Order: sequence, then C-alpha cells, then structure tokens
Amino acid sequence: MIMRSCSFIFVGILFLTFVTIAPGQPNRRGHRPQQKLVSDPSSPGTITFTATSGDRKASGIFARWKYTRVEIPENDLTQGVVEMEIDLASTATPKQGMTDHLKSDSYFDIATRPKALVRIENATPLEGEERGYRAKATVVIGRARGEFPVRFFTAPQDSLHVRGEAYISRTRLRVGSSPDPNEGRSVDDVVHITIDAKLPAGNES
Repeated sequence: MIMRSCSFIFVGILFLTFVTIAPGQPNRRGHRPQQKLVSDPSSPGTITFTATSGDRKASGIFARWKYTRVEIPENDLTQGVVEMEIDLASTATPKQGMTDHLKSDSYFDIATRPKALVRIENATPLEGEERGYRAKATVVIGRARGEFPVRFFTAPQDSLHVRGEAYISRTRLRVGSSPDPNEGRSVDDVVHITIDAKLPAGNES
C-alpha cells in the first residue's frame, strides 16, 4: 500500500512555531515554561490543529498517528485511497493546562473516543495549481462521521512528500460543546487541520 500523493488531509501547510524555554526554567514573569511540541518518532509526519475561541487561538499537534492503508494504482493519484489512524490521546499544546482541557470530556473526550479514523479519496487536480489536488476526507470519531473537502500538494523535488489542509466541523463530529454566538469565549465550530507527511516508498499491499 503506498501513497503517492493522495496522502492527503489538508493544504499548503502552516508550520506552527512555538516558543521554547529551557525545561523547568520559569521565564522572567514567573510563568510556567511552554512545552516543545514534536511528533512521535513512529509517526510518518506532523499533523497540527488550530482552534479559535473568541479572540484567542489554541494550536497544537497530534503527536502519534499512522497510515493504515495506502493504495495508489499505477501511481494515479486520482485513483488513490489513503487511510490513517490518529491517536487523540497524543494531543499536545505548548501549555499543559490547555492540553488537559482538550483531552477532557468537554472536548476530545479521549477516555471514550481515543482515536480518529480518516479516509482520503476521490482526488482531482486543482485547476491552475501545479502538483495540487482536492479530495474528500471521511473522518470518524466514536460513532460520529463527517465528510470534509481537503487540499494537498506534493513537493517539487519529492512526490512522496505531501502537505495539505482541511477545515473540520466539531459539531458534525460531536466534539465538545456547540458554539454559542452570545458567549465571547465560546469555541468556534471549525478547526483548521494541517499535515506535512512522507508517504511510504514503493507499492505495498
């Protein structure tokens, strides 16, 4: 199973930059040091997310994820299928308090819904975008399922290196509480997901 391009979710990637402070060293204002965010070495790339609440943004990563199926018949991306499993328990942000909140039953509820399953398929070339594709992502979390448009690009010097993005609706996947337009700190429904990943070389089955 190999994935040559369809690798998928999500477009022209935003690399998240996090402030890194020496472990255990408080900064000049006495705040707790932020954590450096890195993907687990077993993961084939980096998946990040950005959620918005009022005028605040929370960004982080899903540190552990893996391909469960990658098939690109005759290297035809438009015929490709890519499936992956994301470990929601590996959710991490620069601040431990935010990480704990996202893992709680008020958001990802990892105790009962520890994984997200994603299937990317039906890729078509993006008009006017060299090496660009649009595709469909089916996301399953617990008993909830939703379909979302995605875009991805292959790197100019390495067709196995893909970058992409998608905008995922929390309410369609029953993640956390519904947004409240009358509540200034209510979390927005849409979460921005990006991926920067390396596809397996060769065809596997």
